[in-house]
Amino acid sequence: MCAAPPRHHECVLPYFDVDGVRLALADGPSVHTAAYFDDVVFPTNMPMVWSQNFVAAVRSTGRAAVIGELGGTYQAKDKVWQDWAIDYAATKNIGVFYCCLNPSTETTSGVLENDWTTPHVGKLQLLERLPTWMSPPGSSSSLGWPTRWAA
Repeated sequence: MCAAPPRHHECVLPYFDVDGVRLALADGPSVHTAAYFDDVVFPTNMPMVWSQNFVAAVRSTGRAAVIGELGGTYQAKDKVWQDWAIDYAATKNIGVFYCCLNPSTETTSGVLENDWTTPHVGKLQLLERLPTWMSPPGSSSSLGWPTRWAA
């Protein structure tokens, strides 16, 4: 099911509705099988897929978008997809919950290696590309600005 009607491409990102809030799952090719991952133009076809799912929902509702789950093995085609997805989310101001910390999942692995102490350096470098938020120095406000864009 899509957040917006599909136009020129299959649009089947999984989601859950919980108390009127749609939680979209943006799983990559190591987790979710979809025709757009096997398209000969992948990953250049992904802006259309995500525009139909996330950007259209933001435009039509005026609400923020947060991906409820994004992750994968970060190998081969899944790495190509995650590199694209994180950069796209950052440029479109789409929030991301990255899956996951623990390494013991079959399809996503984790930000930690199998020993539960060694960080997966590639995934941490990937996540550094997302903007983070902080309060201005000396402010008691919980509102902040993206550290990437801070002067």
